[in-house]
Amino acid sequence: MSLSSHTLHCLEHKREVELYCDTCLNLLMNEKHHNHQYNKLHKALEYYEEEILSSLKEMEKQLKTKKEVLGCLDECHAEISNQQAEIFCHKIKTAAKPCLGIANSLNVCCNTL
Repeated sequence: MSLSSHTLHCLEHKREVELYCDTCLNLLMNEKHHNHQYNKLHKALEYYEEEILSSLKEMEKQLKTKKEVLGCLDECHAEISNQQAEIFCHKIKTAAKPCLGIANSLNVCCNTL
């Protein structure tokens, strides 16, 4: 549904709003502002409706791109977390090797007693 198909009336003057001043961004009934740019109201509504729809499409594209990037970042985070866990386990095993050697030596000593 297009906004330009509707008629607006001034609540104060009970008259139809016919013009839109592009310079001061005001609705006008029929008077023109001196040295200002103006349009018929339906033309201004069509223009702004197109502008809004165009902006909305662009924002939807940006949102899609950002969701894709976020998905990639989530995958990278999961991979880094897995790699950190593997590195941590490797460090523990490496640090535990000398302790296991000492324990084995003590076990041999105790068995010979």
